[in-house]
Amino acid sequence: MSGPFSSERRDLWIPACFVLFFIALAVMQGAFVYTAQSTFSGLVTDQTMRRAGNGPAWTADIALVDAGSLSGRLTLTISDERRLPLAPDRLEATIERGSKFPQSLPLVLTPVAPGKWEAPVDVPMAGPWTVRIMASSNNASFEAISVVEIAP
Repeated sequence: MSGPFSSERRDLWIPACFVLFFIALAVMQGAFVYTAQSTFSGLVTDQTMRRAGNGPAWTADIALVDAGSLSGRLTLTISDERRLPLAPDRLEATIERGSKFPQSLPLVLTPVAPGKWEAPVDVPMAGPWTVRIMASSNNASFEAISVVEIAP
């Protein structure tokens, strides 16, 4: 029987439903990808960003003097808005390296002059390391980040 209601013609809606389902799924996923790409700013941070003028205008000069394989001497100088030496109430320093196994090592700062500190640096691997300084004084806080290169 080959009429408009043959069994061959009636069963075509099943594969058509499968095809329409996957087309709708592809359109929905495309919309999600477009939304994700158009709204991502590219900035990922675990810290709150500080606007200019919200924090103190302190400056930190960070230098590393090589003292051999995988070691050195870090020098830190902190000055206030008028470029005078500053002695904060709280001062912390770490040296960090992001690798397959991220490392964060505390630095023991020793004062050598007003507003100037030194710390020995001994790290397990060579390459670029990030020095992070956190200082606070009289309810004002300051953070400085600098990258230093450790020689093998």
